[in-house]
Amino acid sequence: MLGAEFTFDQAQDILIIIGSFFAAVGGFYYWAWRPFVQLDEDRAQRIANEAARQAVEPLAETLATIKGEVTTNGGASLKDVVLKTREQQKILQAKFDQHMQEGHNG
Repeated sequence: MLGAEFTFDQAQDILIIIGSFFAAVGGFYYWAWRPFVQLDEDRAQRIANEAARQAVEPLAETLATIKGEVTTNGGASLKDVVLKTREQQKILQAKFDQHMQEGHNG
C-alpha cells in the first residue's frame, strides 16, 4: 500500500493539472500545429500543380500539332494530302482498268 494517503482536494488538484495539460496540448494542436500542417499541405499541392502544368504544357503543344495534321483544313494537312492521293489513285485505277479492257478488246 501507499505510505501516504491522498485527500479529495489533492486528487482534484491532480485532475485539474492533468486536464490543463491536455487542454494546453489540444489548444496547441488546434491553433498552432494544424494550421502549420495545412499551410505545408497547401504549399505541396501548389508545387505539384505547377509541376503537372509544366509537364503537360509541351505535350499539349505536341497534341495540337498532331491534331492539326490529322484533321482536314483545306489542303495543308497530312490528312488532306492522303485524301487527295486516295482520290487520284482511284482515278488512275479507273483509267488503268479502262486501258486494260481496251487492250483486251482491241
